Amino acid sequence: MNDYDDLFDKKPEDKQEIIYTKTAVTDNSTNDFYYQVAENKRNFILIAVYILVQIIITFAAGLAIGAQYAYLEDAIAGVEETVPVSFTVTDNLNTDENEIYPYLVTLTGEYFSDATATIPEFNVEIKFFNNEDGLLGTHVMTKKEFLSGETYILSEELVFSTEPLTITVDVSASPPTMLYTILQLAVTTVIAGLLIYLDKLNFKKNWIDFKADSRNKTKGIFIGFLLLYIAMYFAQIILSVLGVTGTSNNELLIRSLFTPDPLNLGILFFLLVIVTPIVEEVIFRKVLFGFIEPKSNHIIAIVVSGLIFAFLHIQDGDYIQMIPYTGMGLVLGYVYWKSNRNIYVSIGAHLLNNFVSWLVYALFMYDLIQI
Repeated sequence: MNDYDDLFDKKPEDKQEIIYTKTAVTDNSTNDFYYQVAENKRNFILIAVYILVQIIITFAAGLAIGAQYAYLEDAIAGVEETVPVSFTVTDNLNTDENEIYPYLVTLTGEYFSDATATIPEFNVEIKFFNNEDGLLGTHVMTKKEFLSGETYILSEELVFSTEPLTITVDVSASPPTMLYTILQLAVTTVIAGLLIYLDKLNFKKNWIDFKADSRNKTKGIFIGFLLLYIAMYFAQIILSVLGVTGTSNNELLIRSLFTPDPLNLGILFFLLVIVTPIVEEVIFRKVLFGFIEPKSNHIIAIVVSGLIFAFLHIQDGDYIQMIPYTGMGLVLGYVYWKSNRNIYVSIGAHLLNNFVSWLVYALFMYDLIQI
């Protein structure tokens, strides 16, 4: 042994073990890029399914319904206006309403059916104007099961904040409302099921996030619901200032679906309260918001998706009614963003809003409240 042997002859416990490890270097920007590409691809599939399913089912059902009720075109020609539809304007004596709605409008008229077959639904659409271009609102009166040889007498009172000066009247015949409701339920349910299936990973991830912070997420639902009603309140003030007192055509269409029939109300509950919020929130918030935000920012995404949401709720050109629907779209977009883009929060706020509307119309059908 020499003087240097002890430098190399270490005891076993003194020997050092050198371990080599690999450290993965993660490029977040690359991961974000590929994630966004995959997300855009999935969103494109979702919106394509939404459009195609609506077109296919609606077209097929339209052909079937059109063939079954082709006789309505001839039947409406057999309806005669025996007393022209007219209106009178008087002071609204109801002290609870007259400050906002000082004008009481009474509608009268009469129709006689000389058609060879029963008309499932005979509709009289009345539009009110205060000048040549000023549409105040639209009101639809419907006679169900208009029998041959029967007389339909119109008599109804409405209130306005602006005095109507002229009216236009259009009549039409349509298949039973229940048929339309069932068709809408079928289309919307199929779409909702496909959207959930195709985007199941995001639904699962959002649900895990919701459960992990259920208290704040639930609070977000109720805050969103409150904000929706605040937005609707200010929207109605704006419409009133602009002289618009009528309900939107979309709302009139929804109202026309309601009848005092438990089966009808059950179908409408599932359609309006359950599946419609799912479909609309996936399309307008998850998909459209998801397309727009990465290319701009969350504010632009909220505004643009809200405007598209409002535009697609417009019926027959009543664009002034985009005001309340835009408010609704902006609130739901904000709720979606504020919840860290959790689809369950915006669905929940939308669901509560639609539930209250459904409940109001259901109670109205049984004369338990007045609207």
